[in-house]
Amino acid sequence: MKLIWERLTYANVVATLALFIALAGGTAFAATTMLPKNSVGAKQLKAGAVTPTKLSDATKKSLAGPAGPQGKEGPQGKEGPQGKEGPRGERGEPGPAVQILPSGQTETGVWAGSGPSGVQFYLSINFVPRLQQPVPVANEIYLKVGETKPQCPGSGAAEPGFLCVYTIWEHEVSFGSWLSGFSGLADVPSGEAGTIFSLKSQSVLANARGNWAYTAP
Repeated sequence: MKLIWERLTYANVVATLALFIALAGGTAFAATTMLPKNSVGAKQLKAGAVTPTKLSDATKKSLAGPAGPQGKEGPQGKEGPQGKEGPRGERGEPGPAVQILPSGQTETGVWAGSGPSGVQFYLSINFVPRLQQPVPVANEIYLKVGETKPQCPGSGAAEPGFLCVYTIWEHEVSFGSWLSGFSGLADVPSGEAGTIFSLKSQSVLANARGNWAYTAP
């Protein structure tokens, strides 16, 4: 015992106390790092310490609020490329070669002609579509400039069953006769496809022109 006391120095004592304090302090520190259950609150958490990846699925669902109102519709996207043209269909059957003017319908046309002095010159009228029946001579009416009749009330018009030939200009001419383009005979009914009439020239510069109309009965 005397030997121990003789060997004690101030440095030994200080070193021993420092070791003791260090051991005691480390134990205390270790004890304070062992936190009790439910002891960590909002104050102990740093900002941004809790991220979505650390939350459970149930917690994430509980934090989701109700769905908001539907947003406005966005702009329409660009139209896609046009598809390829399909194969061409088969050609249909040809229509009827001959068309007939329906009842109550009117067709019109124009005419003009000239001839040397003292002769007759001829003008043709073609019916397209064709007529249902020939026009009797009594129903073929030639009218001078400005002339009208009940069957031919005015330029471009005709009562059903009548052919009205209107003159809008004439110089030194007079009406001749109606002719058939098939038989060549004068004063005969017109054909369903057309008719011919003649004018008599009275001078070298004789000429005339006008229009015609026919209404199917």
